[in-house]
Amino acid sequence: MCGIAGIIDPTLSRNRGDCLLRKMLESIRHRGPDNSSTWVDMPVLLGHNRLSIIDLSDDANQPMEFDDLMIVYNGEVYNYLEIKDDLIKKGYRFRPNQIPRWFSRPTRNGAASV
Repeated sequence: MCGIAGIIDPTLSRNRGDCLLRKMLESIRHRGPDNSSTWVDMPVLLGHNRLSIIDLSDDANQPMEFDDLMIVYNGEVYNYLEIKDDLIKKGYRFRPNQIPRWFSRPTRNGAASV
C-alpha cells in the first residue's frame, strides 16, 4: 500500500514544513518505493509515497492536481473500468485509454475531461 503524509499548520515556516514532510515520507518509504512526491501551498503540505499496482505510468503519481483541487489517497480503485463504463453511458467522455481521475470534472456531451 502507498503511504501518505500531510501537515496543516499556519505557524510553520515553509522550510520547516518541507523538512518535516520529507522526514514523514522517509519514515514510510517502505510503503511506496516507486515514487515520492509532495505538494505545498502553505499552510498545507501533502506528500505521497507510491507503490505502483495497476497504472504504472507517471500520470498516476500523487499528489494529483486538477484546477484548484488536490488529492492524495492510499488505495486503488480496482473497478475503475466498470465505473468508467457507467460514466460513458451517462454521457461523460474520456480521452482514449484514459483512466478516470476521480476528482476531475468530466464534461457531458462535450470534449474530453482531464
